[in-house]
Amino acid sequence: MHLEVRITTFYNEEPSFHNTWNSPGSIKAVNHADTLCQNLAVFGAKSNFTDVTVCTVVDGKEFKVHSTILAMRSPVFAAMFAKGNFKESQEKKVNIEDFDGQVIGAFIDYLYGRKNTEWKLLAGDLAKVADKVG
Repeated sequence: MHLEVRITTFYNEEPSFHNTWNSPGSIKAVNHADTLCQNLAVFGAKSNFTDVTVCTVVDGKEFKVHSTILAMRSPVFAAMFAKGNFKESQEKKVNIEDFDGQVIGAFIDYLYGRKNTEWKLLAGDLAKVADKVG
């Protein structure tokens, strides 16, 4: 039997905790912020519910992404997808001309909270991407 109880605490502005009891006497407290980040990383790795494709013009790589996640993480993407005023919002496609798929893939990993072993190698280019869309 699996019983799940959600308890929200407001004492000292501490985050709320999610408590799960899998068997008598076992309790596991999970920080919602940590859980959200883990879920986001896993969710982003799947193409379920994606609604936008990010394409790199340099090498033709395509990344299926969620416009909501991009908009949440970048004010440039937020403006791009708001109210359908931009071509990217209407076409559901973002063309990136300045960077290749390796760099954009690593940047998307960052947006979704996933780890990427190439971040150190791509630090200079990632800083440029962040400057452009941040």
